[in-house]
Amino acid sequence: MGDMFRWEVWCSKGWTEADLCLVVAFINRRIKAQRRWPESLRLHNLIDPARFADDLQDAKGEARIPPVTFKDRVMEGRPKQERRENVRTPAQVLAAAEAFRKFREYAKTL
Repeated sequence: MGDMFRWEVWCSKGWTEADLCLVVAFINRRIKAQRRWPESLRLHNLIDPARFADDLQDAKGEARIPPVTFKDRVMEGRPKQERRENVRTPAQVLAAAEAFRKFREYAKTL
């Protein structure tokens, strides 16, 4: 009878099936990391309004944190590359090469 009352209270809070799925996935990850007990997924523990609200808050907070990718882990140890301001465009490099070629031709005529 107690679970029926908890379920009615849970439903009256306006939580959705997506919220329930998010919390269950969150608890499963915590159980696998040995940070929660498997009993956390029992119905009376899961739909207790106070516990569910706390777990939902934690699950939403964890969902906002972007996952760390392999590239992020590799780049952690590298120093940040600074953007150089004196970088030339390809057209500037070609123009300089052409000007140098003309200078060398002129130098040969002297």
